[in-house]
Amino acid sequence: MRRIAANYIYTGTQVLKNSLVVLSDEGVVLDLVDTGGQLRESQGVEFYNGVLVPGFVNCHCHLELSALKSVVPPAQGLPSFLQQMIGRPPLDASLVTAAASRADRWMRANGIVAVGDVMNTEAVIGVAQASEMRYHHFIEAMGVSRSRSESTFRWAAEVFERLRLLSQCSVVPHAPYSVCRSLLSAIQQHSTSNRTIFSIHHQETPTEIDLIRGKTGGLYDKLTALGIDYSIFDLQADDPLRSIAAFLPTGQNILLVHNTFVDEKQILFAKELDFHFFWVVCPLSNQYLEGRLPDLDLLKRMGCTIAIGTDSLASNTILSVLEEMKAIMGNFPDVTLEDVVSWACLNGAQALGFQEELGSIAPGKKPGLNLIYDLDLRMMRLTKESKIKVII
Repeated sequence: MRRIAANYIYTGTQVLKNSLVVLSDEGVVLDLVDTGGQLRESQGVEFYNGVLVPGFVNCHCHLELSALKSVVPPAQGLPSFLQQMIGRPPLDASLVTAAASRADRWMRANGIVAVGDVMNTEAVIGVAQASEMRYHHFIEAMGVSRSRSESTFRWAAEVFERLRLLSQCSVVPHAPYSVCRSLLSAIQQHSTSNRTIFSIHHQETPTEIDLIRGKTGGLYDKLTALGIDYSIFDLQADDPLRSIAAFLPTGQNILLVHNTFVDEKQILFAKELDFHFFWVVCPLSNQYLEGRLPDLDLLKRMGCTIAIGTDSLASNTILSVLEEMKAIMGNFPDVTLEDVVSWACLNGAQALGFQEELGSIAPGKKPGLNLIYDLDLRMMRLTKESKIKVII
């Protein structure tokens, strides 16, 4: 048994000053002791200067792209990034697996306890199965033509059947601009019948709207240059969310990922739909690709349930939830430490369906325990120097 105390404990649902958490040798929370800020010295108590928080949840990652770090230069925009990623020859499977394994170990060593991982191949399944982290696999299907969509959905459904007994998984679409009605309908039926989480890339580039509305713009130009025939694209609408709204599964968590260019009108429409939306943001990836951050002030003000992802090493320099939190707080002064801890922990666990064990420090849970130190304890702000130490 361990008794661990710190200047502050952010449980995921409350903030305790100079209090302590009691854990079993296996890391299960046995008790949470609120001292009212008056912690007394006691034998066997480990005290840390900083803030104790639950283990982080990385809601959106592409582990299989870990070998492509720095291959695509930054600041070229998502359309150019996609063109280079789609147009390049596939990597040797052994390189993919080795890089994914390194990335998996690095994430765990830096406080991440669960990952929502997007799959377009089966190369990283073994890495995830051997991992100390929990995974939810998002098996991605895409295709704007019926023939392409049928084959990709069939592949995704077959992988799902093999994986479902080993790990949480879902069949999901890539993005509103890369699927057709028949594919979305098949995914909707699959998600509904299997009660799986739905995830989709959303509003990562401003030219996504141009393509959805009128088959124009930079994204349209780059993708058609690769030979994708958009003359048959059948999901046109005023904006990406409206184009897919009729195909969202009811009763399931729906992860809208990135939201870099989402606006108030689109958020209001989402609220009218009354689905279980989680607005997943990957700020460092958005900066890397588009030089822009999602409007966290807007998402917070409108009561959106926010979670945090890292995206991939192909579009980011590091798979660190802490660095994402620092980027958010460094650019949005009205976002508090309590906000980003909730987004990085409890909201992420709820989004991926891991909330029974992860996401908050509470008796009976086994959430992992991180210490954030070298932060501004007077203002309760992360700084560029803030670091993490994995305690449990």
